[in-house]
Amino acid sequence: MRPALTPVRVPEGPPTEPDGTKADYGFGWFLNPWTGHARMWHYGETVGFRTAIQRFTDDGLTVIVLCNRADLDALALSLKAAELCLEGSREIP
Repeated sequence: MRPALTPVRVPEGPPTEPDGTKADYGFGWFLNPWTGHARMWHYGETVGFRTAIQRFTDDGLTVIVLCNRADLDALALSLKAAELCLEGSREIP
């Protein structure tokens, strides 16, 4: 697992997220945090199928979204689900 969680450095410059944002990338996982939460994540798509996995390692949360439709955004759905779970886990003062 260590190589998967160690950002690679390539001469062409840093890898990017789907929206073009620079990202750390190990062998198989994007490694940039999200809203202050440590995260390893990936996405994929092919004709008629989209997927996303978000692992929030310090929070003990993994969200997996599998869509068998091309008109849905699995990445956005996975982050919305993570937001609901992470917000719900906060203590109310």
